Amino acid sequence: MEVPNPDDAQWNRYKLAQAVVVDPATQKCQALTVALVGLHVIHKTQAQPTWVWATFEHVDNAPDAADAATTQKVWNFYDPSCQPRTVQVPTACQYKDQASVTVSCDANLPPQYWIGDGCPAPAPIRVTRLAPIDSDAQTVNQTAWTTIRATYPDSVWLNYQVVAVQWSTNPPQQSSQPVGVPQVFNSPQPDSNLANTVLETYDQHSKCIDCHQYATISGSTTLPSDFSFALQDAQPVTTGKPKPLKTAAVKAGYRPLRRIIE
Repeated sequence: MEVPNPDDAQWNRYKLAQAVVVDPATQKCQALTVALVGLHVIHKTQAQPTWVWATFEHVDNAPDAADAATTQKVWNFYDPSCQPRTVQVPTACQYKDQASVTVSCDANLPPQYWIGDGCPAPAPIRVTRLAPIDSDAQTVNQTAWTTIRATYPDSVWLNYQVVAVQWSTNPPQQSSQPVGVPQVFNSPQPDSNLANTVLETYDQHSKCIDCHQYATISGSTTLPSDFSFALQDAQPVTTGKPKPLKTAAVKAGYRPLRRIIE
């Protein structure tokens, strides 16, 4: 999250960092303070050639769906006092030609219009966790917090939790022969959905591997990139200026949202 007032005490609960934020239309950059609210960590070992997949979040992100109706806590991405809002959307910012959009208080619904300068302001949505953090992850969190607290009682990491970790209990043997997509990921443990409320807000009904098994290298629809989508965007070095992102709003003269690049 962008932090407008980093000296405010509320941000003592967050890992803060300086980020370079670029406006894709103008390619102009600005240094801002941002707060960490979610991240994925994956790593490969000899015993886990298809990676170990883990995801972490700030404890104040969102409530469990089952508890949302009664929560009184102040959450980053869930407002208990939410009221439906009607937004009038200019033609260039419309999604599916909707000139008038009602942003409801139903949780985890994606925006129904383009977001960006010249378009209506973003209307915050409610976010809830559809799959509660299981007992194994909760035990790991308590163990980690106890260890951290013993030496660093004021550490910001006491406010972060592991949501889930997933790995293969029967990883395939590495082959010298070319393989295609989808790549093989056997016997996931635990065999359940794995989602981060701020990174997979709108798709909490799948596992990491459900998408990553289809990752390919740049320029191919069949050659896998070892479960990483980063290589799909690989491009040769050019001497020209980078082209801005071209959404429907940009083409009509509106500037899109900034995006963090570093």
